[in-house]
Amino acid sequence: MRRRGTLTALVGTFLAAGVACNGILGIDAPTLLVPSDAGDAGRPHDGTVPSDARKDAGDAATIDATSDARRDAPPDAEHDASAPDAATVDASDAKGASDATFDGNCTCASDACAPVVIAKLPSGVTSLTLSPTGLCFYAVNDKAPPFPGAVRCATFGGKTTTVDPDASTTGAVAAEGSELYWINVGLGEIRTCSVATPTTCTPSAFVDETGFQPQLALNATTVYSESFDGIHACPRAGTCTQPTTPLPGTNSSQTFAAISAGVFWASSSATTVLFCPTGGCADGGTVAATDTSEIEQVAATDLNLFWSNGEGALMMCFLTPATGTCAQAPTVLVPSVEVSQMVADSTHVYWTEQEDGLITEATLEGATKTVATAASTAVPIAVGPTCVFWADQIGDAGVLKAVAK
Repeated sequence: MRRRGTLTALVGTFLAAGVACNGILGIDAPTLLVPSDAGDAGRPHDGTVPSDARKDAGDAATIDATSDARRDAPPDAEHDASAPDAATVDASDAKGASDATFDGNCTCASDACAPVVIAKLPSGVTSLTLSPTGLCFYAVNDKAPPFPGAVRCATFGGKTTTVDPDASTTGAVAAEGSELYWINVGLGEIRTCSVATPTTCTPSAFVDETGFQPQLALNATTVYSESFDGIHACPRAGTCTQPTTPLPGTNSSQTFAAISAGVFWASSSATTVLFCPTGGCADGGTVAATDTSEIEQVAATDLNLFWSNGEGALMMCFLTPATGTCAQAPTVLVPSVEVSQMVADSTHVYWTEQEDGLITEATLEGATKTVATAASTAVPIAVGPTCVFWADQIGDAGVLKAVAK
């Protein structure tokens, strides 16, 4: 069986690196933590699978002119070298200073797009999410024991703001609209604030829990988190300051992802993806999809469900709108992958490889392309309208980067 690309593995990777280099590291995984792509307009469909949905992953001809029109900002080497925290970045960072002119939109006219350096940080990053004005992330803060984790936000121009300086060693961040949510294990809370203007973020307790696992997923109405007893759902309206009851049958969940209609999850050693609508579900939810081997990572949009399995394949199915079930039998999107983290939008799925630092995209027809190569492995990623974002590890420091989709 292939090694599972779970969030726990990512935490261990950063912890080991941090002890040697820069204190204690911990994480999104996303499976994402996986942020959902519920905000995508998406394309309408009637549940029929396009005739080329089963084409080989190497069939570059399936990429249309739109999806292959990669764009990027001007090379970051042309910009001022006095970007925030630039001195803390290891000399091996060949990309130079942060691009203070970057506005969050990636443009590039070629197939080989150079990444933009958004911000340089004095520590590694273990969870990443897109906000209206930049990126928010969970980072190492080894100067603030006994809570060496901090939640920070960076504008696209590179200015960083600390949102929560004492967020402990593991956690995850997720944003929906202008609201940011994160796990503060030391306080036993999910906390929240508005990041429409990051400098005015005032953290408040959203829900008190115990035994948090570092995963969050959001849709427009609900925050999903995981504790030792399963996946918890808390309405975003108001606050949810008392411990909540886990969704029935989720006590062995290892990965989950939210869409507008509810949440998907896969249990440890299970070969099914399960679904629970926002209104609640019976014990174990309903079966969204089945596989012949263990489900490892899950990502979803309102119209598509993706997962990696124990045989090293990336699978997908087209969803029946609002029901959380596959419209047809799942198909093999990419036959051989080692997924660490995975996110999706209405036209592509993106993932980071466990071993080689590759950040790869696949169309819904299975055509793949390497978007970027990170200096480290198992890096956290996020996706926006025109960019793929990731947090690289350069020496002891972190670097936030973007490249055209």
